[in-house]
Amino acid sequence: MRFVTFEQSDVVTPGVARGDRVIPLGALADALPDRLRGVVGSARDVAGIAGIEGIVDALQAALDEAPGSLWTPLGSVRLLSPVVAPGRVIGVGLNYRSHAEEQGAKIPRQPILFAKWSGSVVGPDAVVAIPYAQAEVDYECEVAVVIGRGGRDIPAASALDHVFGITALNDLSDRKAQLAERQWTRAKSFDGFCPMGPAIVTLDEIPAVADLAVSTTLNGVVVQQGSTSDLIFDIPTLIAFASQGTTLQPGDVIATGTPSGVGFVQDPPVYLRPGDVVTVAVEHVGDLSTVIGPIAERASS
Repeated sequence: MRFVTFEQSDVVTPGVARGDRVIPLGALADALPDRLRGVVGSARDVAGIAGIEGIVDALQAALDEAPGSLWTPLGSVRLLSPVVAPGRVIGVGLNYRSHAEEQGAKIPRQPILFAKWSGSVVGPDAVVAIPYAQAEVDYECEVAVVIGRGGRDIPAASALDHVFGITALNDLSDRKAQLAERQWTRAKSFDGFCPMGPAIVTLDEIPAVADLAVSTTLNGVVVQQGSTSDLIFDIPTLIAFASQGTTLQPGDVIATGTPSGVGFVQDPPVYLRPGDVVTVAVEHVGDLSTVIGPIAERASS
C-alpha cells in the first residue's frame, strides 16, 4: 500500500495513493472497525496511523468497498512529506561500501549515527534555499525506513516487524560546515535539508529491502546509482543498533546511508546551485524531486 500525506483546499490529511488517484483516510473511517475510526479520522499525517496493529489490512478491506467518487486525482493535490514532523530522523554515515571506497575511508566497525532536525523535513518538489553564501550543498540519495511498531532494544531478527514502510530521502548536506565541525547535525539540518517522499510503501509491496535500487539525477544527469545490497550494515542491523537504549516511536525515520557519487568527492567538486533540480529515486517508491532556490536572506532580528 502507498501512503501519502497531502494538502488540498488548505486541509492536510493522510491518504492512500493508487496510480494517479488518492483517497483521504478520513473518507474510509466509517468502513473501519470501531476501534480504528477515531484515530484514523483524526490522523494528520501517515505517522498518525503507522503504529496501529492491523491498520493496513483494515484499510485494504475498506478500499475494496470504496466508491469511485471518494478518489481524487493526484495532480489536484499538493504532496507533503508523508511524515510531516517525525520525532526522530536518524541518519547513518558511511554505510555503503562504494561510498567508503570513493573517500578512501575505513569500513566502520559499527553504524555511525547522527540526527537531522525534524524541522528540516520538506516534501516533494520543495524549493530549498542555499542557507548562506559560502555553503557547499551536496546531495545524498537514501532509502529511508519509517518505524511502525515502536520498541526498545529490538532484536535484528525481528526488526522488520517494526517497519511500517519505506520512503525516499535526500540527505542534503553543507560540506563546508560538515568538514569544519566534529559533529554533522547542523550541516545536515538547515531549513529544507531533509526532503522526503513521495510516499511510504509498505513492505508487502517491496520484494526485498536488502536489494533496493537507489539513485540521484542532477538536472537530468545520473550522478549516483546504488543498491541496498551494498550496505555495510543492513536495515535490520540499523534498527537494532538505533534502538539500543532508545525507544523508537511510530513515524520515526532511519535514513540508511548513501552510495558513491556524491558531489564533494568529484574533481572538481559538484555543489548544488540555485535553479538545480535534484531527484532521488528509490525502487518501488518513486521519485523525489527538489528545486534548489537562491541563497536564503538573513532574517531580521
